[in-house]
Amino acid sequence: MAKWRRERGGVGYGSNSALLFLLLVPLLIVYGVWIIAAPSLSGAAGIPIPGKYMWYAPHSGFSNQVGELRNAVRVAAILGRILILPPVTDHHALSLGSCPKFRIVEPRHLRVAALSHFSDLVAQSRYYSIADVVNISAVSQSLVTTIDFRVFALLWCGANRVEPPCAGTATPCPSKGGFDRCIAMLNHAHCVGSDCVHCVDESCADTVWTYAATSPKRRLLEQPVKLKTKKFSGARRVKRDILQSLGDGTVAGDSKLLVFGSLFSGEYQGAQTHVDLSGASGNAAFDRVFQASQHFPLSRVVTDAGRAYIRSRMNKREFFCAQLRLLDGQFKNHWSKTFDSLRLRLESLVPDEGGGAIPVFVMTDLPRANWTGTYLEELSERSEYQIFRLEEGDEIVRDTARRVVALKPGNDDPSKLVAVEQQTQDQAPHHQMLPDILLYVEEAICSCASLGFHGTAGSTISEMITQLRNATPQCS
Repeated sequence: MAKWRRERGGVGYGSNSALLFLLLVPLLIVYGVWIIAAPSLSGAAGIPIPGKYMWYAPHSGFSNQVGELRNAVRVAAILGRILILPPVTDHHALSLGSCPKFRIVEPRHLRVAALSHFSDLVAQSRYYSIADVVNISAVSQSLVTTIDFRVFALLWCGANRVEPPCAGTATPCPSKGGFDRCIAMLNHAHCVGSDCVHCVDESCADTVWTYAATSPKRRLLEQPVKLKTKKFSGARRVKRDILQSLGDGTVAGDSKLLVFGSLFSGEYQGAQTHVDLSGASGNAAFDRVFQASQHFPLSRVVTDAGRAYIRSRMNKREFFCAQLRLLDGQFKNHWSKTFDSLRLRLESLVPDEGGGAIPVFVMTDLPRANWTGTYLEELSERSEYQIFRLEEGDEIVRDTARRVVALKPGNDDPSKLVAVEQQTQDQAPHHQMLPDILLYVEEAICSCASLGFHGTAGSTISEMITQLRNATPQCS
């Protein structure tokens, strides 16, 4: 696999970069017409400014990456930039650290790690955009213009006749085929003194990004944040208005490409740790973007897979969903509380008039082989419940994974999938790697649980399923 290495003055790719370039070139051949035909790469309401882009480094679990995407969409709307959509990264591949404890990976290091991981995903044929599993059409079709990272990278390298994004700036983009240099320009060493690329190195350890178009507070570029803790009394986090700091007329605003580290933000002690763009801004166009990006549904390919499972395995019966996070982080220390709360919830269910077992779909990170001696083993043996599970090797999951990686960038319509020959599927080698999309299909199934849903307290997966259930009027 291509590995990053440190060089004098910057970061570069290893010897496999040529292979990566060859893997990416067919994408531009397939989608070149789409890019050229795109109407000036600008959105409605005058929000995006043609020719200016922004990118960020995704990290951590899927739910966190969706939250980061939500912030990125809003930042792109405020700054008038075209948002470069990243792939979904593996759950444990990239980690930010702890914002509340001020122990995080620096933005420049996070970007290097993210680009290296992107390279691995492409080389292993496991690359798929976050827009392939999350439906962002509510914002991308009219409010914020987006472009797939793979397509942008090829444009950035001048691999097509399309004008490179940095044409006309004092810092020229790499020449055609210079993929090493082109990717390296997304990193810290090439940001200094460049009017082409500007790297945003503020993080949740020092900055909370805000925006208020009409509020007098907007004139206060920096506002100290009061920290309600003695342990980190020496730390200082500052509120900065993102438009005044990074918008037109600033060094960052004049750059063709704006590169962030993390855009993830979580609530801690009643306040956001890094991005706080909530509430009315006074800008009608941004407020529309804010509302449209409150919740992103799953893509059609994923929801179709979830409903196919309900039809074929559960015979369209009403069912209950239990999401149990037991092995990750703090959750491994709270099994008793997690099981007790589920037990109480299940005992409140009333069996149907026919007296049949209540279908219960169990979504958990605890392998079935490790259920021995737990409440899950007891639950699976009780006659009043019928347990359903979905495994990574299930054909529904594998088929959905093939369909996801076969999608064209920005298009989750199954009717427009790139053809995947059945013979190729049947003869695929056993070592063929497919993306791990089990979680998304499970979330799609649980969003349709008509008898109710019980999630693990504090789990972002549980929060996302609850959002999906609130936004899904019905599942058929």
